[in-house]
Amino acid sequence: VTVIGLTIFTATLEKSKEYGVLKAIGISNSQLYIIVLQQSMLTSFIGYIVGVLAGFGFARIAGELVPGFVVHITAANLAIFLTATLAMGAVASLLPARRITRIDPAEVFKA
Repeated sequence: VTVIGLTIFTATLEKSKEYGVLKAIGISNSQLYIIVLQQSMLTSFIGYIVGVLAGFGFARIAGELVPGFVVHITAANLAIFLTATLAMGAVASLLPARRITRIDPAEVFKA
């Protein structure tokens, strides 16, 4: 949750001016929450896919290097980890979304 949270938090804050412009044109806070949640879900899903592919790759390499090494990955395990990953992504999106909803649109246009 921490790694996903930091990634989403950083990505969200880097785009704070864009979110401020969206608020200035009338987007609601609930819509901002949805945008940040979608960003978090996409990031989490991409991380999950990369992790699964790396896991299968490392399992294959380990099996070739150490013939007695057995890795058993089931579809149920993959589904559980996907659910856990997406849940962590949803939780991690709460703080950055809350921070974005507090942006004052007038501050964005200063400078």
